Order: sequence, then structure tokens, then C-alpha cells
Amino acid sequence: MAYHAKAIHGLGWTLLVLGTLSIILGTAAVATMASKNRPTFLTYIAGPIWSGIFVLITGILGVVSGKKPTNKCLIVAFMVLGIFTILATFCSFGLAVTGAIVDSCYRHWLDYPDYHDYVFPSDYDYYNGTATNFTTVHYFDIDRHPPKPVPGYSDEDDCTTTAKALHGVNALLAFAELVLGFVVSIMCCCGLCSATNTPNVIYGPGVAPAQIMSDGQGGFILLQAVPASRQFGAQQQVFLAPPGGPHAPLQVYYTGGPAPPQYAQPGGVGAAAAPPQYAQHAATQATEAPPMESKTPLSA
Repeated sequence: MAYHAKAIHGLGWTLLVLGTLSIILGTAAVATMASKNRPTFLTYIAGPIWSGIFVLITGILGVVSGKKPTNKCLIVAFMVLGIFTILATFCSFGLAVTGAIVDSCYRHWLDYPDYHDYVFPSDYDYYNGTATNFTTVHYFDIDRHPPKPVPGYSDEDDCTTTAKALHGVNALLAFAELVLGFVVSIMCCCGLCSATNTPNVIYGPGVAPAQIMSDGQGGFILLQAVPASRQFGAQQQVFLAPPGGPHAPLQVYYTGGPAPPQYAQPGGVGAAAAPPQYAQHAATQATEAPPMESKTPLSA
């Protein structure tokens, strides 16, 4: 798995969208439960909001790194944020799963059915030995009959299903973000550890620095200057095979002067064919016949 610019760019946009959704759904869950004043305590921790912030920042870095895939600093920052994303989404996933099991909108209350009715004569009007204006009072007879509470639960707004559904969606988002966090870390490690494809140029004593140009066919043209003691006609060009190509030993071609021996490239990399201009020049010289020496025959 290499560090491909298009893949990193798409991965960054995916994380950006998922992080935004996590923040929106987490905020909606907290606002809904708070407005109903329901005891869904794991909702109030707001795990999707905190993890969504890390995912959102990681996605932004992924988009920028996809546009500049050779920037090592962006790759390192992307990898570090990917690790933080793994930790944050793992916690958010655990909270969401636990909340879907534990959280509910049911309220606990106690019912006291052991009521006794008593008559309390608040105003006695003794008339012929009778009492009038009796008042009925409901209260506990604690001395003789202590109250026996019966636990009860109620979900007045029927919001338990809503709370569990929000927890379930947040758990799915957190799991997807967790997997993408591992993908980010692995791809960044591969991008930092992969070797470059730049050919190695070795300079010898008495030789001026060389310039490398692409030939447009996967190879490189090495324009090497000559020492000051040589003539201008001895300037040489070397054609290098692309790294890792299945070619024969490296062949060196010159524009003038005596040809040096061949050089083998380390690692068994084969030589490339000669550039078109040199191959054509060699073929022309091979087909040309040497000039005939003309002599005038002597008459007898």
C-alpha cells in the first residue's frame, strides 16, 4: 500500500464528511434529551462531538496532503491525527454501544397505595348530641400501617426509542471512522518508509557535475560535462535505464572520442537501449561503404 495522492485526497474528503455528520448527530442527541429533561446520562457526555472534531481535522489534513503528496511534514501530521482519531473513535464507539443498552427515558418513582381515610370533625356543632361539617382527610397511619412503596417507571414522551436510535447511528459512524483511522496510519507509514525512485549519481575525481534530463520513455539522459583538459568535441552523454527496469547492463554512449568500457548497474538492473539519435548514427556508419581509391589505368 503506497502513498497515492488521489487515494489520500479521497480519504480526506471521506473523513471530513463523516466527522461533520458525527458532530451534527451528537449535537442533535444532546439537544433533544436536554429539552425533554431526560436522564440519558451517556448522551450528555457527547462522545460523537469530541471524536467528530478529531475526524474533521484529520480529514482536512488528508485533503491538503493529497494535493502535496511529497510534503513529509504533512504526511507526519496526517499520521499523528490518524492515531488520535483511532483513540477518540474507539471511546465514542464504546459510549454509543453502552448508551444504546443502558440509556432510557424511563423515570423512577414510588407509589404509596396504602392510604387510609379518616374523618376529622373540624367544626363541631353539637346539636342534639350530633356532630356536623365533617372533613375527610387522606394521610398515612404511620404508627399502625407504615407505607409500602411500590416502584414504578414511566416514559411520558416515549423518547427511549429515539435515544437508542441516535446511539446506534453514532456507533456505526464511530466504527467506520475507526477503520479509516487505521487506514490513514498505515498509508502514512508506507509513504514515509518507501524509497524514492531518484537514480543515484556518482561523481568521480576531475569530472564536473552532471545534469539529469528525462527522455520521455521512462529513462534518463545524463548530460555530463568534461574536464577542462579535454576538447569540446569529447563531451559525452550517458543514457541511464529507469530504476528497477528489467534491462541489460548499463550502456554508455559518447558523442565523440574513444568509447570507454561498459558499466554494470548495481542490483542486476539491465542496460537500456541507445537513444534514437545515437542508434541511427551508428546504423548509418555501418551501412556506408568506405570510399574506393580510384586509379587511372596505365596504357600499355
